Amino acid sequence: MEWEEGFLLSRIILACSARQVHYWKQSLALTTRAEEETLSIALMASLLRPWSNLPDEILVMLFKRLLHICDRIRFRAVCKGWRLPVRLIQGLFPIPKLPWTMEYMWKKTTDSNRTSSICKLREPDLHQGSSASRSYIVENGMMEGRSNFVDAEACASRDGWVLFSKEEGKGSLLFFFFSPFTKAVISLPHLESPGFEVATFSSAPTFPDCVVFVTHPPESGKISISICRPCGDDRTWNGSIFRVPEFFDSVESVAYMGGSFYCHFGCFYRMTSFNAATKKWSEGELLLAYAAKDRYSLYPGEYDDEWFLLYKLDWKRKAWRNKGRLRGWGDISW
Repeated sequence: MEWEEGFLLSRIILACSARQVHYWKQSLALTTRAEEETLSIALMASLLRPWSNLPDEILVMLFKRLLHICDRIRFRAVCKGWRLPVRLIQGLFPIPKLPWTMEYMWKKTTDSNRTSSICKLREPDLHQGSSASRSYIVENGMMEGRSNFVDAEACASRDGWVLFSKEEGKGSLLFFFFSPFTKAVISLPHLESPGFEVATFSSAPTFPDCVVFVTHPPESGKISISICRPCGDDRTWNGSIFRVPEFFDSVESVAYMGGSFYCHFGCFYRMTSFNAATKKWSEGELLLAYAAKDRYSLYPGEYDDEWFLLYKLDWKRKAWRNKGRLRGWGDISW
């Protein structure tokens, strides 16, 4: 009985469906060719959307595949619909910060007011490796206001600025900043000194906390440094002299991190530091050593010359971590 009722119900449903299909065919037959095309277009429009109105999820997927800042700028400039909300992209897909390179050449010309200037920027191609790059022309031709650039040498770069130095006569040095992105130039007062070893700066010269740091060759166990604040009330150079061991030779490189300038001496991998805020030189010398991919620093003990304190640099937290003493380790090689 149940089977017969189910079979009868199925026959009724099939019969109704057949009538609906037949009625639908008759309706289509009454429509004209133009009406059919109109219906097709309306159907396609309901299923598709224009490129300017893509879902945010698809736009984000496309955006994160662009590894060049210029491509991301062009992406958002395609149309209004592609200007992704900041909340969707801010901090989610940072561009890998590979260093750009700058090629430059400045030459004198017969015109004293104009200089032959060639300046290019190269951005590494993240898709093809560091061997490939994109080139951007900053300057290529005759430029005014570039006379100081001739024979100038690059000392350091940071935050889109390059620090240049140039000897102007005996005992006079000129330092200036140049931004290849904005072509802005910031000149510093002349530094009266016969020469220098290395120079760097802490932040962009437009920031109030920017400090320019210059070291001079050590003499008789003393080293002199000069600092200048481009945005400070007093833009003059201020010099200081500190004592260093007699066997310390010239400073090979200097780096800024966490408020201090770290000077690397060529002898036995020694390193000292200068705090820009307190103007204090580090107590004693630091011994640099390397182990695998980590960087270690050996610091002499205060009361016993036979042992050393071992510090490891925590790159993420930008701090030195005490790893213990080296007493009893025997001969150590790094």
